[in-house]
Amino acid sequence: MKGRMKKIICAGLITVLAAASLAGCGGKKEGEPLKVGIMPASVGVPVQYAYDKGYFEEEGLKVELSIFQTGAPINEAIAAKQIDLAASGAATIFSLASGNCTLLAELCTSGGMGIYVRPDSDILSVQGELSDTPDVYGSAEVLKGKTVLGQLGTSAQLNVSKYMDKFGLTSDDYTMVHMDAGPAFQAFVAGEGDALAAYPPYSFNAQNEGMVQITTFEEATGFSIIDALFGRSEVIKERPEDIEKFVKCVIRADEELKDDALRSEYSMKFFKDNGREYSEQDMADEIAVRKYMGKDDFTDGTYSFGKCFTDQGEFYVENGKITEDQIPNLYSSLDPSYLNKALGIDIKPETK
Repeated sequence: MKGRMKKIICAGLITVLAAASLAGCGGKKEGEPLKVGIMPASVGVPVQYAYDKGYFEEEGLKVELSIFQTGAPINEAIAAKQIDLAASGAATIFSLASGNCTLLAELCTSGGMGIYVRPDSDILSVQGELSDTPDVYGSAEVLKGKTVLGQLGTSAQLNVSKYMDKFGLTSDDYTMVHMDAGPAFQAFVAGEGDALAAYPPYSFNAQNEGMVQITTFEEATGFSIIDALFGRSEVIKERPEDIEKFVKCVIRADEELKDDALRSEYSMKFFKDNGREYSEQDMADEIAVRKYMGKDDFTDGTYSFGKCFTDQGEFYVENGKITEDQIPNLYSSLDPSYLNKALGIDIKPETK
């Protein structure tokens, strides 16, 4: 009897030690929080809103939020495995192209971006050179040698790069000075630089200061951006049920934030708490050009999951920002299954 008891105890110890060994080798710890990066921008609002409303708690999820000012440091944190998921903008494409991340949902349209000059700029002396976008100002001659203020690694840089490319100019022909959005706007108003690449609310502020828009983002690039929710593929594979719950909560927030009054009140406080001052007019302007997406948008017959990122892919290959062999990663990163489960729909990913 004693010998049998020894065997049972030893077997139990082996099981415990094996489980501990597996946990030490990277197995998910019970109750481990999802670490999520967001920005103080429209794309970050639904995640913060779901957190504040207790939607994650309702689903039994532990979530830790970290605030980043732009998408570039979010990509760095994802690559360093400091965060698991993120809500971000145009810079998301670099994480998707890495082959290590998965697109989970597209959250909101990203309008209101453009490039601005002072009213006495010589860039305004030429308009109509581009037959496909006749309202755009500029020419190769007046743009060569100009300095543009804006954030590198973001949609602002994409806007500038594609705009200059339309006139046959490369990065050797102009200078883009990296500055965060607020300081870039202030420096431009103070007289620095020849042009400003901006997004809301600084694009609205530029126009309020009398600056003139020489191109919209859409005119310069030929496509629109949709800000998105994505994450590290290894985490998504390890925790599919948690990811499904997380997406469900964020999309629930997206649907509720379609109420303009609710969105305005909540967003202005969230932005202010994180260093971005919005006036009521700024907020109204943003609501006019940036829409939260919901079931009706995904099922309207025109939507294709991930198309905005695949549209950008070839452009970034041309500019050397990603390589041709990363394009398959971009397409394989598109996984609408979590969004489909959250909303009970059946949308398909964009295919090459």
